[in-house]
Amino acid sequence: MDKQVTAVHFENSNFVNGDENTGQRYTIDVQDYNIDIDPEFYTGNFADKALSGKYRQNLRGFRPSVTLNYRQGLQPTRMRNLFNDIIAAFVTNNADSITFYPDASKTDNFEVVLEAGQYNTQYQQTVGTFRPSLELVSLNEITTIPSYLEG
Repeated sequence: MDKQVTAVHFENSNFVNGDENTGQRYTIDVQDYNIDIDPEFYTGNFADKALSGKYRQNLRGFRPSVTLNYRQGLQPTRMRNLFNDIIAAFVTNNADSITFYPDASKTDNFEVVLEAGQYNTQYQQTVGTFRPSLELVSLNEITTIPSYLEG
């Protein structure tokens, strides 16, 4: 199966190494990345039983998240700059969020925050390999799943 290449976009006023005209935006070609969409519930279960005996659903919405790792990027230097700027935006500059556009149309976007990350260099026989991974999760829930994200 062929690898799928997608252009994704990130924006934040704290970015310094982004695209040429404005350092505040990145357009990165990545291959085979996934956007996970997890359901959010009011309580822990999908449904519960009301006092009347009827079941009612607890689905509140959906929360998208994206995991990026260094190997997905087709431009290693730009991926390294993006990862450094994302870390700096949250750690150094106390950014509230980063705007993430999951497709080239730039019509839909998600305000994302850093949920988890691994930022290290892996050594094997004294050769170091940069192997970061960042998980970004949306600040806001969505009530419907956009058609381009449907399975």
